[in-house]
Amino acid sequence: TKILSNLIYHTKESDNMKNRLFDLLNEMWAAIIESYEFDILKNTISFELKTIDNGYENKYKVVFEGVTAWYFVENTGEERLNIKADVEEGDYLELTSIDFYMGGIGEIKPSSIKEDWVNQYYSNANFALEIWDALLLIEANSIIINGNKYPVT
Repeated sequence: TKILSNLIYHTKESDNMKNRLFDLLNEMWAAIIESYEFDILKNTISFELKTIDNGYENKYKVVFEGVTAWYFVENTGEERLNIKADVEEGDYLELTSIDFYMGGIGEIKPSSIKEDWVNQYYSNANFALEIWDALLLIEANSIIINGNKYPVT
C-alpha cells in the first residue's frame, strides 16, 4: 500500500504541475513580447513577456529547454509571402496564444521530391505559439516559467 500511496501522490503531483502549467500558459495569452532569443547551440528558445490585466503588469521569463525542433511560418497560405519590410515606431509582437500538447500535435515532416536528403527530418512539436498571424511550433523537453521548470516529455 505504501507503493500505491507513493504512486497516487506522484500522479496527483504531476497532475497539479500540468494544471499549473496550463494555467500559466493561459495567463500569457495576448502578452507583449519584449524580447526573444533562439540559441541553437544551447538548444533553447527564450521569451520575455509582459501582460497587463486589470491595470496590473505581469512579467514572464519563458525558456524552452532541450529544443529539438522549431518551425516558423509567417501567416497562412499565400499570405505568408506578404511580409512587412519596415518596422515602425510603436510596432511590437504579441503572443496571441500559447498551448501545450501532451504527446505533441503529430508528425511534422518536410517533403521534397527533388532533394531526397530532406525527407530524413521530422519532429512532433508539443508547443504551439501564435504570434499575431504567424505560427511557431516548438518541440522541447521542458519549459521554465519565471524560474519554475516543467518537464514535458
